[in-house]
Amino acid sequence: MAPMIVRGPGVPARGATTNAYVTIMDIAPTLLDIAGGSYPESGVRPMLGESLVPLLAGTTDRVHAEVYATTLFHGGRGYLRQGRWKLVSLDPPFAEGQMELFDIQADPGETQDLRAREPEVHAEMLALWRSERERLGIVLPSEIEGGRE
Repeated sequence: MAPMIVRGPGVPARGATTNAYVTIMDIAPTLLDIAGGSYPESGVRPMLGESLVPLLAGTTDRVHAEVYATTLFHGGRGYLRQGRWKLVSLDPPFAEGQMELFDIQADPGETQDLRAREPEVHAEMLALWRSERERLGIVLPSEIEGGRE
């Protein structure tokens, strides 16, 4: 988690705080929304974030639905976050089956891997990871000819 401070027109609540989950991907849709712009509908990849304007205006207390998934793979590390659950692999070599599972609501410091205690959740999150990385075009090093994990 990281703090973010926002001030300006359309942000009526001075000194308000929220624990709403937002990502860096929400910045571009927010700026487009504020500017009254639009994102191209074809010829480019779809924008992944959501506008923060309703949250900033105080008309909602969340940006993303509970089913929203954030997925990332970079430099041999990967993660998927959905709701209270986070699936993560930080130590090389990368192996999908070895991704750790955390309940970030109960354990925000990610200190207790819950794979053994929550095997069904781990399996569901791993299946979601696989479908999301396919949807997003994430290619693992092991899938590239001569690549390593």
